[in-house]
Amino acid sequence: MLPSDPDDVALYLRNLAQKRKLKITTVARHLASIAETHRAGGYRSPSDEWVVKNTLKRLRRELGEPAKGKSPLVTADIARIMSIIPEILVGDRDGAILLLSFAEAMRRRELVSIDLKDLALAPEGLVVSVLKGKTDQTRQGRKIGIPFGKNNLTCPVRAVLKWIENAHLIDGPLFRSINKT
Repeated sequence: MLPSDPDDVALYLRNLAQKRKLKITTVARHLASIAETHRAGGYRSPSDEWVVKNTLKRLRRELGEPAKGKSPLVTADIARIMSIIPEILVGDRDGAILLLSFAEAMRRRELVSIDLKDLALAPEGLVVSVLKGKTDQTRQGRKIGIPFGKNNLTCPVRAVLKWIENAHLIDGPLFRSINKT
């Protein structure tokens, strides 16, 4: 029955966490569903009320668990991935994306915004001009030096150059879709 009383919603959340032993993330999803149902019906969401916010905050503090997370990729993982990437054009592109992003911890948005004109070959490797990024609020851009790797399989510079050569790229975006024509 809508609209729900915020006190009832707070009790419901506490019941989900303490009696039904649901994880806090699941309890928060329940609350999000309640809020969306209220908004869709034209009612004010009880999730905006102090008692509900405070209950969820307290449940997180009392019953929350630290995020488990995933272990990060390391060089051995990258080598294993690169060893199974197929020796076809799509594999060249995907390998270049993987190695370049791993070498410089680039965001997806930064990767897809790289044009061929943003690359410069240097004796030590590759210089990539990133014109805009999340942390570049003044839009000054930055240059990233990417050295040649010791291992041909995991060298980001060699992978990017191989992709450019095999895809016959002359200008435009560095990473692009591949037509099967």
